[in-house]
Amino acid sequence: MESRTPFTAKDAKKLAGLSYRQLNDWDARGAVPAERDKEGGWRKFTAKQLFALMICNEIRRLYGTPVERLRFVRSFMMQEGADHLAAAIRLMAHGLHVFLLTDLKETFVMDSDLEFRDYMELGYFRVEETRPYVFFRLNEIVNRLLGATKEPMKLKPHDDVYGQKGRLDAALAVRTMPEFHVLRAVRSGKYDRVVVEVKEGLIRFVDVEGHVDNSDHEDEGGTVTVKHEDEFENVTIKRRDGRVVDVKRSLPTKFSVEENAPVLFVGQVNSATKPLTRGRDGEKPSGIAKPKTKTRRDRKTLSREDHGAPPGRTRVRDAQSRKVPKDSR
Repeated sequence: MESRTPFTAKDAKKLAGLSYRQLNDWDARGAVPAERDKEGGWRKFTAKQLFALMICNEIRRLYGTPVERLRFVRSFMMQEGADHLAAAIRLMAHGLHVFLLTDLKETFVMDSDLEFRDYMELGYFRVEETRPYVFFRLNEIVNRLLGATKEPMKLKPHDDVYGQKGRLDAALAVRTMPEFHVLRAVRSGKYDRVVVEVKEGLIRFVDVEGHVDNSDHEDEGGTVTVKHEDEFENVTIKRRDGRVVDVKRSLPTKFSVEENAPVLFVGQVNSATKPLTRGRDGEKPSGIAKPKTKTRRDRKTLSREDHGAPPGRTRVRDAQSRKVPKDSR
C-alpha cells in the first residue's frame, strides 16, 4: 500500500485516536512502533507501524487493556517479513470480514470469519473457552487507514462470497452414513484400496483393503494368526518358499436403502452463508472475551485478569502468525 508521505503524530491522532500526550506515554512504555527523523525530532510512522498502533489502541478501547500488555501485539506485528496490513487488505479485497484473535501472550491469529468458523469446528478455539481472548473485526480500521492513502479507497464485504461458500459447502457436505463411512476409510490412511458400489444413486456396498503389519500377525508352524480381526473380515495370505511375505485384510460392508437416508452430522449445520457478525462493530461469539464497559471500575477489574492461554493454542499461519522470541516481547 502506497501512502502519500510517512505518517506523522497528527495522523496517529486522527486515525488511531491517540493524543500527543498519549503517544509520549505509550512511547515511554515501549508500546509505540515509531521512528524519528533525527534525535528529538518528529515521529514518523509507516503504514505498517500505524496499523499496529491502531490495533493496540482498539484493544485498549474495547477491553481496557493496560498499555504494558500490548507489547506482544506490537512486537508480533512488527516482525521482519510479516505484513498484517497487506494480508488484511487481500482478504477484504475478496469481500471477506477480517478478524483478529489474540490472548496478548502467545497467540495471534488474523483471518477471515469463514476460517475462524473452521478453527472452532476443528477445536482450535472453543466457544466455551473460559480463558479470555481478544476478538474483534478489523474491516473498519483497515478502511480508515486506506482512506488516508495517496489514492483513498474503501473495501466492502460481498454477500455473494458467503453465498458461494454456503452453496459449495452444501454441495460437498456428507449427507449419509455410507458417505461418511467411505470418507473416514479414505482419510484414515489404513487402507490401500477402497471399492464403492453404487446402485440407483445409493451406496450399497463398500469394501476396504489394507496390508497387515508384521507386528499384527504371527506365523507359527504353518498357522498364521492375525491380531485385531473384525467380524466378517477377509484375510488374504501370500506365501513364498513357505514363508509369509504379505498379509492383507479386507472388510466388506453392505448398506441398505434405509441406511442411505440423509443424516445431519454434528458441526455440519450450514451457516456459512452469513458472516460471524453483521453489526457495525461486530457482535462477539459467546465464550470469546467480550469488550468491557469503559468505566474506571471495569478497567481496574480487567487489568487484574489473566489473559493467559492454555499451551498448544497458537495457530501458525505462514508469516502472519509466528511466535515472537521471548527477548523481543
